[in-house]
Amino acid sequence: AAEEKDEEEEAGGYELGELDSEACSPVKGAAAGAATSNPWHLLWATTAACPAWEQRPLQDPMLEGERALHDLDTLSPGDLFDSLVALGVAGAPQLLAPAPGAP
Repeated sequence: AAEEKDEEEEAGGYELGELDSEACSPVKGAAAGAATSNPWHLLWATTAACPAWEQRPLQDPMLEGERALHDLDTLSPGDLFDSLVALGVAGAPQLLAPAPGAP
């Protein structure tokens, strides 16, 4: 049991997926008072590291799926044909190029 406790302390006292809500809160103190002209540097310096599973998702998958289906539903046949022709022309050189070692 003592060995397990030492391993937890080395890992910050947390196991995978057990971070508390304070782990993603902004850093207070000297880093927050750093004067910089670049707002991205200020945000980087004042934000605590946060694992991906604790972060808010960047997109809503259901909403993005609905948008993609809506775009396909409202796409005119002419625009679809233009896109498919452009895709075929762009992919033709790779398709028609001889394989390495071919005669």
